[in-house]
Amino acid sequence: MPYTCIVADDNLIERDMLAAMLQKIPAVSLLATCSSALEAMEALRNQKADIVFSDIDMPDISGLELLKSLPQPPAFVFITSYSDYAAESYELDAVDYIVKPVTLPRLTRAVNKVIEYLDIRRQTAPEPIDQSPLPEEKGSDFFYIKDTKGYTRLLYSEVVYIEGMGDFCKIVTTDGKTHIVLVNMKNLEPQLPEDLFIRIHKQSIINTRHIRAITADTVEMANGYKTGYSPSYKQKLLDKTVNMKLITRFH
Repeated sequence: MPYTCIVADDNLIERDMLAAMLQKIPAVSLLATCSSALEAMEALRNQKADIVFSDIDMPDISGLELLKSLPQPPAFVFITSYSDYAAESYELDAVDYIVKPVTLPRLTRAVNKVIEYLDIRRQTAPEPIDQSPLPEEKGSDFFYIKDTKGYTRLLYSEVVYIEGMGDFCKIVTTDGKTHIVLVNMKNLEPQLPEDLFIRIHKQSIINTRHIRAITADTVEMANGYKTGYSPSYKQKLLDKTVNMKLITRFH
């Protein structure tokens, strides 16, 4: 069955365009379009939705305040004209964040990501989310994660990248396997070795040992994974990787 969703945006044209694009994606079924957060609240009281696609800057109550007000919120994807809201939205464990104008390919990627998140959340329920530190031996080259199967031992060196997914994180290793850890990005990042890992986006951490190339707006990893990096992280990324090992014309 398709995942049910609600759209909330005070701009009629953008709301209708988003609804039209969602209707082209078979994996989701649109329940309602709302012109305000208050209207979205009422819609959520009357029917259960799996996903909310919400603008942030709306009159009376913002999209962020809408998410905060819900005791058991659906998965949220924020859509806004202002990238400044990204940090706060990820603090609230939004699954994704799209900067307008919305395109169908970008919306499809967001839908796929939120469906993956919902599937993971269903598999782990009703087990509570564990935000405790990763059990780690000081000076060791490995760590353990608590996942759906119990405890899994991973080497730091085999971790290629980590992607935030709301209140979960997805860890991808050199063998192509994906591990789900029941910890969010905010709590996971400080527990990783700074000499190996660097955050390049609000939802992405990479292992610098697996970088193959850095282009104007993309990092390419050893396993073929490509990810964009935020401009605010660019200088830190270059300082920690390229600038330390760059062979120049004059020494």
